[in-house]
Amino acid sequence: DGVEGDPSLLNPNDIESVSVLKDAASAAIYGARGTFGVVLITTKSPEKGRMRVNYTTNLSLRAPTVTPDNVTDGVTWAEMFRESYYNRLFTVPATINAQQPFSDAWLETFRQRKAEGNTKNYEVVDGRYVYYGNDDYYDLLYKERKLFDYTDKELSILPIEDWPYFERYRRLSKEKGKHFEGLDVLEGEAKDYIRKHGPVSSSSLPIKGEIRWHSSIHWSGSWEGNPTRASRSVLEQLYTTGELVIHHKEKTRKFYDLAERRLPLSLLEQKDPLSDDFEHIKWRILRRISAVGLLWERNSPAFLGISNLNTEKRKEAFDQLCQEEKITVVEIEGIRYPFYICQQDRKLLEAAKEEGKSSRLEFLAPLDPMLWDRDLIKAVFGFDYSWEIYIPKEKRRYGYYVLPILYGQRFIGRMEPILKDGKLEVKGLWLEKGVQKSKKLNRALNARLKRFAKFNGVVYEDEDLMEKVKR
Repeated sequence: DGVEGDPSLLNPNDIESVSVLKDAASAAIYGARGTFGVVLITTKSPEKGRMRVNYTTNLSLRAPTVTPDNVTDGVTWAEMFRESYYNRLFTVPATINAQQPFSDAWLETFRQRKAEGNTKNYEVVDGRYVYYGNDDYYDLLYKERKLFDYTDKELSILPIEDWPYFERYRRLSKEKGKHFEGLDVLEGEAKDYIRKHGPVSSSSLPIKGEIRWHSSIHWSGSWEGNPTRASRSVLEQLYTTGELVIHHKEKTRKFYDLAERRLPLSLLEQKDPLSDDFEHIKWRILRRISAVGLLWERNSPAFLGISNLNTEKRKEAFDQLCQEEKITVVEIEGIRYPFYICQQDRKLLEAAKEEGKSSRLEFLAPLDPMLWDRDLIKAVFGFDYSWEIYIPKEKRRYGYYVLPILYGQRFIGRMEPILKDGKLEVKGLWLEKGVQKSKKLNRALNARLKRFAKFNGVVYEDEDLMEKVKR
C-alpha cells in the first residue's frame, strides 16, 4: 500500500517478499526520497477460512551465581579502589573523595598501621585530618562480638564493655513485659525453637498471629494498643531483655540467637557497675554530649530516654562532670547560655580552629545526633529545621524527607532527594536567605550527590541544580 514505516516493527512471519530498488529506478518512482534506494516489503495477504493465531513466549529467571562478601576491611577496600581506578584510567587516583587524598605512600602507611595493630582512625597532619578508617564493624558486631546492638536513645552500636551498664533497662523490659497478655507463652516457644533450630528472623520463626505489645525502651511495637505481628514482637521483646542478641543481618532483616550462645557467661552475669542512680545519669549525660558534640544544660530532646532525669538532677550532673574535668565549658559569642563539650574532644576543637574555614559539603540525616536538639541548631547556626515526615502532605512547608545541607561552617539550605528508575534525583532544593546561587555551589552539590548516590548503590547525573532552587 506504499506506506513508509519501520521494518523493525514487522513480524518476520508476516513478510511475503523483500525487493530492493536502487539508483534511477527508485528515483523515477519515489523522487528525491528514493535517491539512495528503496526497500519494498510485501506482507502476506489474508486467506479465507478459519482464523489461526500463533503465539510464542519466552520466560527467563535471573539470579547471581556468586554473591561476593562485603568488603569491610579498610586496607582491602583501599587496595581494590586503587586497582580498579588504575585498570580504568591507567593512573593512580589522587583522591578518594573531597576530603581524603590518595597516594601509594598513604596506602603503604595504611598497610603498616594495620600490621602494627594501630586502630586510631585518623591523624591530624599540618592542621588537616588524614583518615585511616580500618574498622570492620560487621565482624566486630557479629563475629568477634566486640560490639553489640542496643538502644541508647536510638538504636545504636556500642562497645561490648558497655553491656553491664544497660542491665537496669533489661530488668525494666522484663518487668514491663509481664503486662502483655500471652507474651510469656510466646517467649518460651521462641526460645525453645531457637535453642533447637538456631538463629531466626521474624519471618522464619513459626509463630503466627498478632499480639498487643510495645517495647518499654524504644519505639518498636504499637504504643496505641493496636495488634502487632506476634513473631516480630516476641523477638524484639527478648532482644530488649537481653535474652536474645542479633546474630547477623541480611540487609535490614535481623536474625536473632540466644545471648548465652554468643556472649561469655562472665559478661552476662556481670552486675551494673553504676548501681547508684545518679552516677548512672551522669554516665548517660556524658555519652549524649559526646554523641552530639556540643550541648547546653537545658531541657533538650538529646536527653530523652534517661530515666528519672529532672532539671535539678541535670544541673547537678553537669556541675559534677565539670568538677571531674570530664566536660569543659564553651562560650559562643552572642548566646547567653554556656555550652559543653567532652574534655577528650577539646583537641578536635582546637584542630578545627587551626584548620580554618572548610569547604566540605555534607547532607545530614534527619536523625543525626547533631540534629537531636533543633533549638540548639537554631541558636548556634540560625537554621530552623523540622523533619516533616509525620506532617500531612498539605501542611508540609518543604517535603517528605528533606536533608539539611551543611557547607563549610553553616547550614546553607535543605534538599529533598528521590529515587526514580534507579537514579537519584533532586525533587526540591531550598537555599537559606543570603545564600547566592553560583556555579561553585552547583559543582559542590553535584559532587556530593554523586558520592551520596554511590553510597546508596544508585547513579546520579550532573544537572543544573540552581534551576531547582526554591525560596
